[in-house]
Amino acid sequence: ANTDNTGNTGILSVNSISDNVDVSFENFKISKAKSNLEIIDQLEKTISSPTISQEVKDRFEELLVTKNKQIQMENSVELMLKSKGYDNFVCIISSNNVSIIANRDIEKADALKILDVVISETKFDAQQIKIVKFNNKEL
Repeated sequence: ANTDNTGNTGILSVNSISDNVDVSFENFKISKAKSNLEIIDQLEKTISSPTISQEVKDRFEELLVTKNKQIQMENSVELMLKSKGYDNFVCIISSNNVSIIANRDIEKADALKILDVVISETKFDAQQIKIVKFNNKEL
């Protein structure tokens, strides 16, 4: 009888590590989308509240428009990257910068292509754009 299962468990553990990174990255993408929806939902609830002043309502409507524009830009960047063969990337846009999160290492040539896409889709300057590798533990 073969009592040494290290070969099999070694292969399994390697697979499960890479699967965990993929699952974590997919969960990260889902969390980002969910977070965006929650922000939109909260803004819409606040706007429709009868207890807030028109001034506050106007400010929240501006925030809602801004957030929707950011989400549209994020989606168009991700779509454009995907069309160029860069599948597993997440774009996060704030008021003054863009983060592109990849689930793998990026070569310099790829980074430049990614940068070009982000600049053309968002009109942000190169200094405002960060490309970072997704890390299972922290961003």
